[in-house]
Amino acid sequence: MAETDFKCSLPYIGPLPPTLDLELHPAFFVEAWLDPEFEEVWGAIARVQAFSDDSQEWIDTGISSADSLGRTEPIKCAFIDGADSWRVRIDAPFLIPAIAPISPSPGAHLKVPIRVQPQGHVNIRTVDSESGAPIVGSRVTLESTQSTGAPWTEETDTDGWAFFSTLPASETFSANISAIGYQSILGLSFDSRTQAGTSHSTFRMSRTVPVSFQLAPRLSGLETFSLEAKTTEATHQSSATSLVLTNHGLAESAVLALGRSTLFLSNDRGYSGPHVLDVHESGQFLGTLTVKPWASSKVRVLDATTSLPVDSASSVAALSGLPRESASEANRSWADSDGRITIDRFPESGGSLYIEAPGYSSTVATEFDWEGSVADFGVVRLQPLARVDVRLTGGYSDPEWWSVDEARHSGAPAVHFDSTGTASLPFNRGSWSLGVTDPTGREERLEFFDAMEEDTIEIEWPVSRDELRIRFVGAEDGDFALDTFHTLKLDWESNVGFFSRSLQVDLDAELPRIRAIAMDGVLDHAVDWSLSSPSGEELAWGRFSPPLTGTQELVVDLRPGTATIEVVDRNGTPLPETLVLAFDEFTIGASPYIRQLETDENGRLQMPLLPDNALGIVLIGPTGGVVPRVDTSGWRAGEVTRVELDAPGTLRVEVVDNASAGGAAASVDGARVVVSRDDDALWLVEFFAGNDGVAEYEGLALAPYRLAVHAEGHWSRELPMRIDTGGSTPLTVVCPKLANLEVRVRDEAGVPQVGLAIELEHVGLGETVGSWIETGQLEGAATVTDGSGSIALFEVPAGEYRVLVDGEEVGRAMTEREINTVIRVR
Repeated sequence: MAETDFKCSLPYIGPLPPTLDLELHPAFFVEAWLDPEFEEVWGAIARVQAFSDDSQEWIDTGISSADSLGRTEPIKCAFIDGADSWRVRIDAPFLIPAIAPISPSPGAHLKVPIRVQPQGHVNIRTVDSESGAPIVGSRVTLESTQSTGAPWTEETDTDGWAFFSTLPASETFSANISAIGYQSILGLSFDSRTQAGTSHSTFRMSRTVPVSFQLAPRLSGLETFSLEAKTTEATHQSSATSLVLTNHGLAESAVLALGRSTLFLSNDRGYSGPHVLDVHESGQFLGTLTVKPWASSKVRVLDATTSLPVDSASSVAALSGLPRESASEANRSWADSDGRITIDRFPESGGSLYIEAPGYSSTVATEFDWEGSVADFGVVRLQPLARVDVRLTGGYSDPEWWSVDEARHSGAPAVHFDSTGTASLPFNRGSWSLGVTDPTGREERLEFFDAMEEDTIEIEWPVSRDELRIRFVGAEDGDFALDTFHTLKLDWESNVGFFSRSLQVDLDAELPRIRAIAMDGVLDHAVDWSLSSPSGEELAWGRFSPPLTGTQELVVDLRPGTATIEVVDRNGTPLPETLVLAFDEFTIGASPYIRQLETDENGRLQMPLLPDNALGIVLIGPTGGVVPRVDTSGWRAGEVTRVELDAPGTLRVEVVDNASAGGAAASVDGARVVVSRDDDALWLVEFFAGNDGVAEYEGLALAPYRLAVHAEGHWSRELPMRIDTGGSTPLTVVCPKLANLEVRVRDEAGVPQVGLAIELEHVGLGETVGSWIETGQLEGAATVTDGSGSIALFEVPAGEYRVLVDGEEVGRAMTEREINTVIRVR
């Protein structure tokens, strides 16, 4: 180093200055980039930071901008005294801030990939269910079901909107909405992988008013009851409060939502309900509600494979027709050494037992016999879980960042891998599929596997980089600015996750720009695309059909243009806030609807058209009324087309069961009825049955439909139906209770018939076990006798079954508790 002499122009007076020791701090360099790479990203800033023990904060030691691919030039950084923690942080618009720890050394040149996630955007609006007016100040809370951390909370603005713009774009969120004077909405679910960037959801909230009712018999003193209320029109609207009643059993200040609600009251002494009540006005007297005393119940729990008692089992009780969540944990009872459980608070009107044990699949018991005031559920057999070890192979770094779950079917939280790349999951015995998520949120869905015993599954992470080339036609014929860039947004899902790309494209017809992008993995569904102007106005959209492998070309046809529709009722009155569901008739992907839009205050809506008359439209009126198909063949760009929402039909569904052959059918209350289109199963509307088992919906267009009926503890049914008249269409649907069935097959000498293929046909339904397995309604069921000559079926429709061998009936079997049917064949 060159030496330089310094001279001072002022005299120094005083003692000699202390010696100053200079220590040179050598630099190090950091080169960072986004992982995975993005096609285009603007405004990304990388910071190399050290944690200072003195200030207890992160201090920037080097800053650099990233290029359009998210890469930085080498950043020169200096060491800081006392800093023992270092990191690289990247901030960019529309991305979740990402951090990676580093361990620098003097003169080192570090290359650091930063794992990032795009932001998800979810917009939620709350309006009054009667007037449709926006609700200001509603509190909306979103909480991730897949990662820890504080929830996201926003309040709605003057237009009723709450905007969430910084959510991770590959997670599932639960949502709760509350507002003063309205019934809360609980348990909503949003998947930001499919909602990101385009989610606009409107929720109608029911106003609450004070009401009164009388309990009978009259109370001897002041008593506190737990009151649970849920609106029947919108099942997510519910509340649970503590209510103190006077010594006459009078409730004078209960708060309920306007409309129809289901009420349930309980305390240690007894219960009342569930009651389905209609609330019309403030101060309404709802009548006298009868309080019933609790009964008790008993059950014995055995291992389904060994028949030994399960002394670790426990159970809670719920009223018939009510879900598991309604059962109080305070009333949980445990098994003794013989596997016997006794529950003191069991509904006198009947109920269900939810039985659980570590290492076993849970079950619900619904069949019992009364012995005095005790409900005897007999013996319930629990299936032991199969534990599956999943192991990553291929030398992945930081396997703890990876996670695995049951392909998101069960709702169970994901399990992270340990440092060896191994994760252990319990499975109900049967067929399953796995979903493995890498640190960037990309997910791979594997083929189904059988979880019958303990097993180990090794997973590679295949990624294919296929190419999509995009070409525009017809821009010169439409109202498009050819001298500026437009934004093309692509959304697709492959075997390695959900992806979204936004590209700047030039529509110049003379110099068409053909953009090529890399597609991750093999596509599971279609590619959705949308084209927006520089101001953000959506000009066109569509769906590109799979399969997409190798180099493919997407031709974006802009010639159809945009039409304006006006939705009116039978009298020609415009219908604002009509939900317009648009899709491609020729290509229905994982999410069938490409767009979910609403008409404005004049009942109008601008709608981009699709080539070849492929635009499909479903209308759902603001106060009811469903049109499953709208003829769009006459729609023309630049014209206004009037569409009449004509839905004069009423569907009346009575849901019953016939659990025993020849027995009287009983009503099934609380059943959920789902109406879909007849040929492609596009969901249209759902509604629920009351205490009498009757579900009714007014406002269906004359058309064919597909009906699905689901009820807790009952077999689900799906069947076609038609609305042919403007009046009421009655329909009775049989949903038998769930039961277990075991059939033993012997020859005339009593020898078990092993490996014999048999078919079981439900006598009442006329459906076979084979058909249920083929449609996926029954999973993990056997159709060939095991080593003991038996076939065991769990949670199948109760009733009588024909036993068929080679198409011929050889006997009949009944679903009875602890009774095995023996069939003898020649």
